[in-house]
Amino acid sequence: LVRFPIVEVISRYPRQVTAATLARVVSDVAFYIFTTFVISFGTMYLNLDRSLFVNATLVGAIVAAIVMPYFGYLADRYSRKLLYQLGSLLVILWAAPYYELLGTQNPVIILLTVAVSLILHALMFGPLAALIAENFPTRVRYSGASVSYQLTGILGGGLAPMIATGLLRDYGSPLAVSAYLVAVSIISIIATFFLRD
Repeated sequence: LVRFPIVEVISRYPRQVTAATLARVVSDVAFYIFTTFVISFGTMYLNLDRSLFVNATLVGAIVAAIVMPYFGYLADRYSRKLLYQLGSLLVILWAAPYYELLGTQNPVIILLTVAVSLILHALMFGPLAALIAENFPTRVRYSGASVSYQLTGILGGGLAPMIATGLLRDYGSPLAVSAYLVAVSIISIIATFFLRD
């Protein structure tokens, strides 16, 4: 029994916490850009009806919920790290076309674009829980995973919509947001190499 598991995690496993936090950052950033920021982008930048993006996000979330268990299965069967890195790489390839497709302002294309983006997130999220948890010993596994998740929530998800909004405002182009997605994806791919599979 560990009396202060969080203290032990931070003091004895800082490498694992750092790698897990940085590996997970693309998942959080991508999720908030693909769900929260897309609504603001669609209404404020493209001047389209909010309901179009809310409905597209809802449909995308349903599709992602259906395919996510399959990605978890594939991760268990082959490699959690490999599948997660594949998802991160696909986010890099998707970052620029994503905004070009939204910019068509075609409702069907917008719906498909949002759905694909959330499928890519599901590809990363499916193996994520096991990938992070197995990097900590059993006695502090819950605390280790929790610390990593909470840190990423602050660094990744919590700041992502504000950073994306600031980039769009300062540069006047969604390509700046694409560059942000690419940067965090690269960080996560590199960090994942330091995790145990």
